[in-house]
Amino acid sequence: MNLSVSEGERPILHLKINMSTSKRGVRVLMIVYNVYRGSTLIRQVFQNFPQGLKVAGNKSFTKSIELPKNVPLDCFKQGKCSVKIQTNLKTRFGVVPIEYWLSP
Repeated sequence: MNLSVSEGERPILHLKINMSTSKRGVRVLMIVYNVYRGSTLIRQVFQNFPQGLKVAGNKSFTKSIELPKNVPLDCFKQGKCSVKIQTNLKTRFGVVPIEYWLSP
C-alpha cells in the first residue's frame, strides 16, 4: 500500500494497492475507493472490469483521486481521513466481496 497526497489546486490522493493470490482463476470485477473525512464519505470512485481482470500471483492497481478543496493535506497523517477499499472478486464459487481499510 502506498498512500500519498500531493498539493495543487485541489488535493489529489494517489493510491497504489497490491493484490496477490495463490489460487488460479480469480478475477477482479470491481474496485470501489471510498474516501472518508471522519465518518463522512467525501469521495467515491469506481473501477469496473466487466469481463474480469485476472489476478494470478501479484497484481498492482493505481488510482489518483481528486479530493474536495476543503480537505487539508495533513488530514491523512493526523488520522482524520481514511480510505476504505471494496473489491468484488469472481471465483469458481461465485462473487466474493472483500473490504479493507488503508492507513498512511
